[in-house]
Amino acid sequence: MRWSRKARILLATLALYSLSAAADDPLRVRVISDQPQQRGAFLLALEQVPPLLSWSLVESGADVTLALGAGPFRRAVEEGGPVLGVSVPPAVVDEARRRNCQCSAILSGVALEQQLRLIEILFPGVSRVGVLYGPDSAWQPLPSAATAALQLDWVSVSSAAGIGPLLRRHLPQWDLLLLPEDETLFNAGTAKLILLSGYRQRVPVVGPGQGFVNAGSVASVHPSLPALARQTLRWLHQWRQQGHWPLPDFVEDSSISVNEHVARAYNLPLWEPRALQRKWEEQP
Repeated sequence: MRWSRKARILLATLALYSLSAAADDPLRVRVISDQPQQRGAFLLALEQVPPLLSWSLVESGADVTLALGAGPFRRAVEEGGPVLGVSVPPAVVDEARRRNCQCSAILSGVALEQQLRLIEILFPGVSRVGVLYGPDSAWQPLPSAATAALQLDWVSVSSAAGIGPLLRRHLPQWDLLLLPEDETLFNAGTAKLILLSGYRQRVPVVGPGQGFVNAGSVASVHPSLPALARQTLRWLHQWRQQGHWPLPDFVEDSSISVNEHVARAYNLPLWEPRALQRKWEEQP
């Protein structure tokens, strides 16, 4: 049967209308986490971001899954479908992408160069910086990451049980200890050992995040929840508009926390928070 010209125009118009309507429909988003409080806080942060796109929270029939952390990210990738991870270690993301997943992720922690900029501001006399890292850490050894002022000494640790012996061996050789984000190695269970060991040797600890600063690390650059929420919605918007994810990367906007009590103990000058943030952002 041959269609009349008017019928063909009508069908084309209906098809375009259908595509437009689909694009205007709210994006159906599922959010999964192993920690209910984390999920609730993240959803609240998403709702407070000025809307880049229309989205709705669903438990099933989602267009895309937001997976908070390594475990939920792995499970979502196994289930199939589009997945955006939030605060996922690079090694976990790389493994999933090697299997051609429909996924990307905002990586856990912050980029190494961001922490190095902070160290150069707060510790201008420091030269030798020790970096402990494991297979799931936010950073792996990068010879090119050393700066004109900082020499990085990378030391691999395979498990939390190995941290103590490595600290006893290496801390006397270092001016400062820098820790990457790594929930397996650097967590509430190991914080006391690391921070007390550093203090006894008069070796300041920087990183890996705000929790460690609260526990006794001198300072850290870290992603804030609002920054993670903003970047998540930007990436969802790009995925819906362009049909593909941005490449995995760290959060673009970072914050700085300083433990002033610990900074005084190391005789460091105290910065006004906004002045420190500006100086850090201007640092080349």
